[in-house]
Amino acid sequence: MLTRAALKWTFLVAPLALTFPLAHADPVRVTEQVTVIVDGDTVILGNGDKIRYVGVDTPERDEPLYDEATAYNRKMVFGKNVSIWSCTARPYDKHARRLATLKMGNLDVSVEMVRAGLGRVFTDSSCMDDEKIEESWKAALEALKARRGIWKDIGDAPASADDANTLIEKNGWVRGTVRSVHVGEKATHVNFGANWRNDFTATVFKEDRARFKDAGVALDNSLVGKTLTVFGHVTKRNGPNMILQSPVQILPTDPN
Repeated sequence: MLTRAALKWTFLVAPLALTFPLAHADPVRVTEQVTVIVDGDTVILGNGDKIRYVGVDTPERDEPLYDEATAYNRKMVFGKNVSIWSCTARPYDKHARRLATLKMGNLDVSVEMVRAGLGRVFTDSSCMDDEKIEESWKAALEALKARRGIWKDIGDAPASADDANTLIEKNGWVRGTVRSVHVGEKATHVNFGANWRNDFTATVFKEDRARFKDAGVALDNSLVGKTLTVFGHVTKRNGPNMILQSPVQILPTDPN
């Protein structure tokens, strides 16, 4: 069921493209054969379309696990007929690759790359419904618990929020006590230090808040004083920052 009424998908059919609401898509199964594997998240179809998977970002060439991600993608889809559901809200990325979800039956290829630990969740709310976002983060949690791929070296315990700067541009998990919460128009910032400009912060954007509310997670000052463990990709936005897109990213005290 659609959670965003404006979200539509396009089935690719050479040479014609047909557009349907996702809720009515299941009875129509259009397939194309995967003929070239470019890397872990990009393939070329028999009709010549270059497809960039929606929902996952796999290692680039010369990065660790590039070969493993490419090989796993090849094992899953090369020579196979797959269903292609393309995002009409943002059809192409900056490299002119068509953005799409590929499925084999009920198996979502991008989610399986995440589950194998060979890619991180890369959410685009304009191209992903809530179900796919939740499924992707659950797959990432499974990979973390099993210490697969990109999660292999995260350690037996989460990094302290005070040491989160060591994880910048890495995937990891962080534990700390919430010091303050700022609810803004565009985002909610959960601050784990006294100085939000330098200390670790977890951010939930406006379009993602409903998932936390539906899960009973209050993104307000009731979090202050609580110890949380969060996981995901850490970047530098002022201090170290992690984007939270799903309540799945907030772990229990003992996530193992």
